[in-house]
Amino acid sequence: MLGSAKLSRLGGHIAFLGDRFSLVQAARASIEKKAKALYYPVEPPNNEKYNPTRPPKYNLKDLPRRSQAHYWKVIELLNLAKTKTARATISRDSGIVALPACAASPAFLHPSYFPLDPFHLFYENITPFLWDLWTVDSTPGESVHVPSPKIARFGVLVAEAMRTLPPAFCGPVRNPHLKRQSQYKAYEWMALFHWYILPIGLELEFPPALLRNFSYLVEAVEIAMTVQSHSISDLQSLEDLIVDFLLQYEHLYVGDDPEKVQRCRLCIFQLIHVPIHIMWYGSIRLSSQATVERSIGEVGRKITSRKEPFAHLSNIIVEQEIIRVLSLYYPELTHKGATTTNTTRSDTRQKIRISKSENLSEELAHHLSAIFRDPFITWLTHLGQGRNSEGKTSGTLQPTNQHKQMFGEVISFYAITNADNETVEVAVYRPLVDVCQPLKTVIQGRWPSASAKVKIAAVEVESICTVVGIWAAPQSENIYILRKHPGLLMLTPLERGIQEDTERDEMDD
Repeated sequence: MLGSAKLSRLGGHIAFLGDRFSLVQAARASIEKKAKALYYPVEPPNNEKYNPTRPPKYNLKDLPRRSQAHYWKVIELLNLAKTKTARATISRDSGIVALPACAASPAFLHPSYFPLDPFHLFYENITPFLWDLWTVDSTPGESVHVPSPKIARFGVLVAEAMRTLPPAFCGPVRNPHLKRQSQYKAYEWMALFHWYILPIGLELEFPPALLRNFSYLVEAVEIAMTVQSHSISDLQSLEDLIVDFLLQYEHLYVGDDPEKVQRCRLCIFQLIHVPIHIMWYGSIRLSSQATVERSIGEVGRKITSRKEPFAHLSNIIVEQEIIRVLSLYYPELTHKGATTTNTTRSDTRQKIRISKSENLSEELAHHLSAIFRDPFITWLTHLGQGRNSEGKTSGTLQPTNQHKQMFGEVISFYAITNADNETVEVAVYRPLVDVCQPLKTVIQGRWPSASAKVKIAAVEVESICTVVGIWAAPQSENIYILRKHPGLLMLTPLERGIQEDTERDEMDD
């Protein structure tokens, strides 16, 4: 946010109109003379005393938006100002400091020219801020405070949960209770945000209102970050979801205490602009600064010419584009194609007739034979546990059929040949039962009990949708599904904490 304020020549969060997309006035959390207006509540308590010049309430669905005409009017006033004091007053009141160099672009249009950065907003601003609110910036007895023993236990469970998270998702996620101040990485905040806060919070009995409110935020972010088409009604539904989150957030975190307005930071308020960003640009991932920062870092390290650094930079950019175009014409030239082509895996198949030695139940045989037109299965080729014929690692898989979505844990892969010499690969799995959603985005279930009629089932490998992870609650029999969240697609394998060997296996998959 600080970097974008310098680039756009806007006042940023310290201005009275710090939100660069609307004309919503900032609020104060204190009546002291030196107190600054830095916060953005919707309906702050005791507003007439703390913020007498501010409207008592804003309608989140009808905010006063900035416009191109208003922007140029302020720029004209800045140009006409004769003293530094006058310019400073205009800048403070308008949130506009000066005309940026970007205004020379024919594409410049205020305020959409400087979009939100989802990478930093969602994962490096909001998530750490909420974590600190729950742990150190709230007091015992508040409805949003999580006691230290529960936070310590939460950290231990997160570190232990790595055993059932597919290594292709991301690297190890450290204990946030111990490592919060040790350069906790973006992918680790992503893992807490999408995978662990809600399931582990349910099991450790975090405040229910806190978890319910947070689940609204998680669902809104997942919708916004997923690359998909959005109709006007979809965006209205997303806006309704964010409005519900913001109103609940203010009721929960601020309540009737005007000094807790400081919890309504600009990063929280700017969530309301996510739907209109999708309308402007499409996927909000397109405005991520992670890609820009990565490119700057990669190119910066390659520039070696001190005499002509910009000419060298141009050559590097042209070279990268040529390589990219060539890879589109000849995919085998890419690292992924070369790895897939050169990688060979040993075929460990062994043919085993269906017999009592395999200890297959009649029910399982029925599931397997139902795949074929002929119910009689002649041969069963065992492809090994946890891997199919292509050597792809398996964990908990999400099979799909025509009727409903199912989840299960793969036991083994098989290739089956029937009497007509038709062969198909099948995954034998343990299905997840009693599946429910206790909170938004949370999928909870259990493994079949010892007395269950169906303990294992089979599904064609082709019908498996994707690999997912699980988290098994140690104090209960609950199993939680961890799906690969869309935020990971913004990061390279190295930025996700994945080592080279794991990266190669992921590319093979």
